[in-house]
Amino acid sequence: MKAKSMYYKGNPEQGLTPITSDWMHELFDDQTVLRGLIEKHGSPINIHHLPSFNENYKQLFDSYGLKYRIFYAHKVNKSKGLEKQAFASGIGVDTASSKELEQSLSLGGNGENLVLTSAIKTEEQIELGIRNKVPIILDNEDECALTQAVASRIDRKAAVGFRISGFEVDGEKLYSKFGFDVDKVVDFIASYVGDNNSYDELNVIGLHFHLDGYSTCQA
Repeated sequence: MKAKSMYYKGNPEQGLTPITSDWMHELFDDQTVLRGLIEKHGSPINIHHLPSFNENYKQLFDSYGLKYRIFYAHKVNKSKGLEKQAFASGIGVDTASSKELEQSLSLGGNGENLVLTSAIKTEEQIELGIRNKVPIILDNEDECALTQAVASRIDRKAAVGFRISGFEVDGEKLYSKFGFDVDKVVDFIASYVGDNNSYDELNVIGLHFHLDGYSTCQA
């Protein structure tokens, strides 16, 4: 019997080493400032240093000579300051609800630097995305049908990406509640999406690869 693959996060031998900056150590060493902040704002306290927001990711990708576009997950931290910094730094924002998308649009987001990836997409979200040319990441055929219906109703094409999951690692298929199965998605798009097909209002602009976890081995 084959032993089940071990699942782990990060590097199994060395772990993940956090990137720390001088300003962090200066803050940690100044207990007076820390106590003052906690007395004023309570605990836990979340401290943002906006210059670090765009420095860390550039170091990683540039060191490998990779072309990239980062999309900051709005749902992880809903700070307007981080969103504004993201747009100023050329980083996109990943939105997962109508409110997140509305806020991002109000702060200067557009179809070039936003994406809609909600787990459950409503008609309202989809229409807002289409009207603002924001790419919508589709997870299943039901979402294709709903996006097709909304696009037809408002007479606009929908920019979409297909989320894909079900990749194989060490001979084991990784199942996820999100996305089209990697073994079936090509045939689905070829058969049903595009001119003269069932979903002719969907303009496919890319693919979105999904892993249901944070294992660097699986990635």
